[in-house]
Amino acid sequence: MSTAKVIDNKRVLLRDVLLEISQEYNSVSIAVGYWDLPGLQLLWENLRNYKRVRLLIGREPLLSRDNVKGVQHPEPNYPDEDFFKDLRKVQFSEKTQNLVKELKSKIDKGEFEVRVYRKDFLHAKAYIFGDYSSNKATAVTGSSNFTRAGLTTNTELNTAIDDHRIVLFKPENDTQEHGYLSWFDELWNDKETEEWSGEFVELVRPSPTGDLLFSPYELYIRSVYEVYRRIFEADETEITHTHTYKLKDFQERNVKNLVHILKEYGVAMLADSVGLGKTVSALGVIKQYGSGARIIVIAPASLTQQWKQELAKEKIMNAVVLSLQNKNEIEEQMRLDKHVPVSLFVIDESHNLRNSNSTRYELISDWIANERNEEADTLLLTATPIN
Repeated sequence: MSTAKVIDNKRVLLRDVLLEISQEYNSVSIAVGYWDLPGLQLLWENLRNYKRVRLLIGREPLLSRDNVKGVQHPEPNYPDEDFFKDLRKVQFSEKTQNLVKELKSKIDKGEFEVRVYRKDFLHAKAYIFGDYSSNKATAVTGSSNFTRAGLTTNTELNTAIDDHRIVLFKPENDTQEHGYLSWFDELWNDKETEEWSGEFVELVRPSPTGDLLFSPYELYIRSVYEVYRRIFEADETEITHTHTYKLKDFQERNVKNLVHILKEYGVAMLADSVGLGKTVSALGVIKQYGSGARIIVIAPASLTQQWKQELAKEKIMNAVVLSLQNKNEIEEQMRLDKHVPVSLFVIDESHNLRNSNSTRYELISDWIANERNEEADTLLLTATPIN
């Protein structure tokens, strides 16, 4: 195996190096200032089958909290308070919940141990693969904590050494230098080092990734959030505004919500009642696609001139307006797909296409479904959505 000697998260990600190394071992000893579940998730596919994982946490000195005369030790509530706050930020997912279940199982079996070094502050970071019975061993040391950012995005400097004679060396007296693993063992077995595996389990249970039951009220609020999350997220979106019309509040929400739905599903329907400005909202959606997009507006013949005027007033020059009744005009535009695929279809009075057996329906649906337009979105406008 060839490991990278300089690991900086720029040219070489520590995550990638650890994934490569961890394939060849079944035990690891890790000493860091902090760790989080997202960081563990990055390596879990390899670590889940390890016979032994030892994780030693010892807080680093932080000037804003530790520049106090006489402070020589981490606070008694470290890392409980920090870890609990981070757990509440972890996005709930089945993958994360499965990680926690498997991790708790390995803790129960004694295959995953966590201790906190409390003698003094711990500034070192080390990932040591192998044990004294191994024929080979590798150590990675440097600046990276066992967090997602430490393994992937922070600017770090780590080095790897795969000479087992150095990694596994055991000093025979006090004058000989430590090997990496014997250095770790001295801290791991220090009388001021505390077991923390159980505390981790208790902290994780009430978190979003834990297994505690929630109250009916909490379930209700979460359900409401999941149903309306798209709207909440859409409200935070910045949009390009129309300059001919000042969008009313509900029209601006329409535009944000429609763009969000189109990005997620590729199709959306605006079904406001007559007189609420569906055309204005649609113009707002078109503006979000930029001047380089190819826009096709399909409308009944009686509305095509109005659409052309509205697009011209808004200075949208990359949109073509077609009559729903003009088959030749539609087919002519379809032939251009081989040069420039459609970005957005806007179909006004779309209830006119409710009959799936009609020639008109087949023509438009075939155009939208064409493989050249597989990235195209479709916005349907109608005041009669039941139709």
